[in-house]
Amino acid sequence: LLTGLNSMSQWMITKNYKDISAELPAVLNVLQLFDGYMRVPHIAHLTQRVHKLKEKLSVQVSADLQAAFQSGQTSAKVADMSKVVA
Repeated sequence: LLTGLNSMSQWMITKNYKDISAELPAVLNVLQLFDGYMRVPHIAHLTQRVHKLKEKLSVQVSADLQAAFQSGQTSAKVADMSKVVA
């Protein structure tokens, strides 16, 4: 979970949507395993980090998709961004 969060944070900086689209479902699945442990401060903090990352990712992907469509430059990166959204 920690490795996935850290990796995705770095990939967001480089806009590596292909790797994010592969890692995000895994992080969310692992996080579900800890649903019963939300009273543990470390788990609660990790959950907050995941939610903040998802919010930032949503804003970033939306802006990047809009820019790609406005420029008319659709590419494999647009397909990767679409996978992240899905």
